Amino acid sequence: MPKCPTSARQPLQIDGSAGEGGGQILRSSLSLSAITGTPIRLSGIRAGRRKPGLMRQHLSCVESVAALCGARTSHLQIGATELEFTPGEILPLEAGTTFAIGTAGSTSLLAQAILPVALFADQPSEIILEGGTHVKGAPCTDYLIEVFTPALRAMGTDVEIDLQRHGFFPAGGGRVTLRIQPWTERRAIAIHERSAKQDLEIHAEVRATKGLPKTVIEREFEALEKTLGLSDSDRFVQNLRDTSCQGNAVIVRVANSNKANNDQQSPGLVTLACGLGERGKSADRVVRETAWDIQRLLTNSAGAPVDEYLADQLLLPMALAGKGSFTTIELSKHFTTNVEVIQQFLDIDIQTTSIEGDAFRVEVG
Repeated sequence: MPKCPTSARQPLQIDGSAGEGGGQILRSSLSLSAITGTPIRLSGIRAGRRKPGLMRQHLSCVESVAALCGARTSHLQIGATELEFTPGEILPLEAGTTFAIGTAGSTSLLAQAILPVALFADQPSEIILEGGTHVKGAPCTDYLIEVFTPALRAMGTDVEIDLQRHGFFPAGGGRVTLRIQPWTERRAIAIHERSAKQDLEIHAEVRATKGLPKTVIEREFEALEKTLGLSDSDRFVQNLRDTSCQGNAVIVRVANSNKANNDQQSPGLVTLACGLGERGKSADRVVRETAWDIQRLLTNSAGAPVDEYLADQLLLPMALAGKGSFTTIELSKHFTTNVEVIQQFLDIDIQTTSIEGDAFRVEVG
């Protein structure tokens, strides 16, 4: 569990250039600083990126977490590579409090910074995020709702995420609502077995904004049939009419049709992959990239049920729960960097073991 608050000592020094050198270090450090009451000093923020320093969505992370815990901050400006953050007490925000990124910056990554902190408030929180919901380099909102949130609930949390409006690059304008109850009962979970193939159902959805050429949708449907063997009954179109700019997404879901086997200790997770259409990118390529994520998870010889993205997202809440384990197909640089950050704040053991050559077992606690 969290170390004792350390407001009387010097700030914990966090090297933002370590490991993957990206925004993950910032987000995890902010959340853990607020939860443990540990003041921090970040340097080399996003040093590993083409444009280092704080961008608009990272500023939103700092501002939102600071609002949740009454933190004092310094160097809060675009491009800043250093940050001091001194947290206060975690308090629930007024219902409907909105954090608008102002660009197509990812609301999902902003939620990753906010959610852990709001779980430790003593009253429910309702927070609105505005920005990008389906953008490159970040999990789409559907992934948070259908894959990450069920795992959180299995840990004893009461979290609801509602996608109210889609936001694509470059305008953003998406809207997501988080409803978070205080985390009163922390449970350990173990996610180690993938459902048998005969218990899985695959469906695809093409989301298209007004004005997207019909031929794009037709080509994506053809690619879904060719790549994943999906028939007309397994794929459909959702027309989006409330977006700020044109956008296109292909979402493939793998659901466990045998719901009776699902339980809280080993949740029957939905696997979801999202491909984004963009100018100059063929429909076939959008679908192939999406199918690759699905096929890679379903065909690993160890039967690992957790993809590399969920592996990274599970780490922090599992460490805060105090115990848990899972088997994953890959340990990304995001993951290993996150381990290093978490262990600077929490007295928690995180062990990884390679199994069968193409999977890893992760033990927390």
